Amino acid sequence: MLKYQQLLTKPHQKQWHTTRQTRVVQLTSLWQSFAVISPQSRAVIFDTSAAHALNHIEQSLKHYLNTHTDRANDNSRVHLESPPVKVVAIILSHMHFDHAGNIARLAQRYNCPIIAHASLHNALLKGICTMPQGANPLTRFMLRLSQLLKINTSTVQSIDPHINDGVAFLGIDNDIERDNEDISTVIKRHPEPLIFLPALGEHTHLKILLTPGHTDASLSLIIDDEIALVGDLFVNYLPFKRHIFPPFCNDKSAVIESWHKLLIKTPETCQLFLPAHGNLLSRRSLQMHYERLQNKIVR
Repeated sequence: MLKYQQLLTKPHQKQWHTTRQTRVVQLTSLWQSFAVISPQSRAVIFDTSAAHALNHIEQSLKHYLNTHTDRANDNSRVHLESPPVKVVAIILSHMHFDHAGNIARLAQRYNCPIIAHASLHNALLKGICTMPQGANPLTRFMLRLSQLLKINTSTVQSIDPHINDGVAFLGIDNDIERDNEDISTVIKRHPEPLIFLPALGEHTHLKILLTPGHTDASLSLIIDDEIALVGDLFVNYLPFKRHIFPPFCNDKSAVIESWHKLLIKTPETCQLFLPAHGNLLSRRSLQMHYERLQNKIVR
């Protein structure tokens, strides 16, 4: 079992760069977690994988947060003299065990705020995950089987907001489509007034979109209008590239609507869409899947 878990969570070296020199780094495989690292040595973590992947995430973060790759000169050149990267926030795409499994530990370690849908405040405090419905007969059977076998997919370590001063919950209930300097006008610290989220730097622009469907409280992160991290809004595994619809979701029509939202809310420069499970999807492929399914899903 240990070897199986190590295979699932083995750190990968996959990373992507935007034209603004922001790095997007894949920290784990299968149940993926990402780090978004700016040229100004600031970073956000997007999702935290399942609990048993903690060591792999920490090893990857230790490497990437203390080194800097100069893509402009040499993709393989690592500059150890660069200042260590500061993690300024953890963004949670949604509250499931394979995404929030290490959120409490990492928030405590980096003493940084957690950004998630506003409705997840109590779930994070209690460590409660609500699994979505199966989208097809097989996944409905899998859910039923996991219940019979009493496999725990409903809890993660809860957040203690009093551990460190920096660990705060920042609840989002609207899209954030502005530059970082304006982010404080739309993020609220629950249950207190507005709070400013430290920007990643003048060269890195982040947007957060509400993209429900897999869950009612799902978020996607857009980096520099070029790369989108979409959580479980779709999957992309070989040999099932024709079927990217998430195997678990609460609202099938909302999934399709969120695909459309990604396409209309991001410019043509956003060409890469990275799911938590599987390989990246191009904008053209996402458009194709949307057009194929938009009229087939029962509303």
